[in-house]
Amino acid sequence: MDISQAHLAQMWEQSAENPPDLVASAWLDGGPVTRVLELREGSPGITVIMEEDAAKVRTTKDLGRYTLPMPPPRRKDWMTWPRCKGIPVAPAGTIDYDELRGAKWQKE
Repeated sequence: MDISQAHLAQMWEQSAENPPDLVASAWLDGGPVTRVLELREGSPGITVIMEEDAAKVRTTKDLGRYTLPMPPPRRKDWMTWPRCKGIPVAPAGTIDYDELRGAKWQKE
């Protein structure tokens, strides 16, 4: 679906009829008093290394360059994957990685 300025304006006008629910904001509510609150709801996640990068990780000190934060996979066997420097190594073919778009799990 293509989205245009006209589509945005139309949706904006419709939102006046059905205003969105008000959601408390840790940044905007409270006036001059700042309380430490979560800015968003947390979600579970794991950090993995792609099997293709495991050899590089063993010889580098820059571990963060090769780690990928991911939602837990639907596969339950990820806890048994081999580890490199304590981080699960995702088998080849389980992660679809694009340098510009990031990583996502392959469809099972």
